Amino acid sequence: MKSILEKIKNINFKKNISETKNLSKKDIFKLTNKDEFTKIHKKYLNKVNKIILEKNEIKTIEISEYPKNNEFIHYLIKCKENSELTIILKLTSKESKEIFYRSAIYEIYQDKNSKINFIEYQNLSNNFINYNYKKSVLDHDAKINFYDFHIGSKYTNNIVLSDLNGKGSESRNYSLYSSKDNQIFEIKNESNHYNEKTFSDMINKSTVNNSSNTKYIGTVNITRNAKFSNGYQQSHSMILDDESKSESIPILEIDNSEVKCSHGATVGKIDKEKVFYLMSRGFNKKESKKILVEGFITDLLKKIKNSNLRTEIQKEVMKKI
Repeated sequence: MKSILEKIKNINFKKNISETKNLSKKDIFKLTNKDEFTKIHKKYLNKVNKIILEKNEIKTIEISEYPKNNEFIHYLIKCKENSELTIILKLTSKESKEIFYRSAIYEIYQDKNSKINFIEYQNLSNNFINYNYKKSVLDHDAKINFYDFHIGSKYTNNIVLSDLNGKGSESRNYSLYSSKDNQIFEIKNESNHYNEKTFSDMINKSTVNNSSNTKYIGTVNITRNAKFSNGYQQSHSMILDDESKSESIPILEIDNSEVKCSHGATVGKIDKEKVFYLMSRGFNKKESKKILVEGFITDLLKKIKNSNLRTEIQKEVMKKI
């Protein structure tokens, strides 16, 4: 992590930075960390977007970002009572010899009985370092579903946090990471249960190939005030070669006996016997691996209702094999 921060500090942000837009800092930086990534983000912030849904409003927003320079973008999202928001965020960029840095922070507030579906598909080119921070604060019976699909960038640090403050609030994190060619993905998911009958679920999967590296940390924190709550997490990684590495760290912090919690983590190389069997049925080695990877990721891809986006993500993952 330290070497990445040093690399970021060596980038000339002032020389290559996107145009400053909508720069109002009112009401932001209230849910953020105080780490080095946030300090850099705050110093060079050049774009602020605000999304506000009124009571009972239902809205779908599609966002396509194509960064060409260093970018520091901040989203403030507020959903009022009984509103429902779907965000589909797609990130792509053009390959360049110059290293660029994209930093994005999303601060999300949900009033009671509101619902958010947040779908992010990140396929930045290999010259981008990508920092991504999302934090949601939920009132009574509010629900948020995060769908994170990360394929691109040289390095991605993706953090997704939920504070379940209201009784009956729910958070779900579904994520897929596919790395190749020395890519590094660091993932942190955290759900904090602060009230009764709250629910969280995390399912993370990754495929790693050709000297790439993924690290996942998932935390479920259930406080003494959060009785009758449920918290679950799973992390599974498929390693496709001998040089790649993957690490999974599930954490349960339970301060209440009247709850249900579980976690599971598997990290392992692709099953050679299954590869051999498929090859005996007429498939070559690469085709056999693709069949196994496709089966491994299908359950997460099925959660995407947009068939075109689902097909595109599947196609890009297959290119990593």
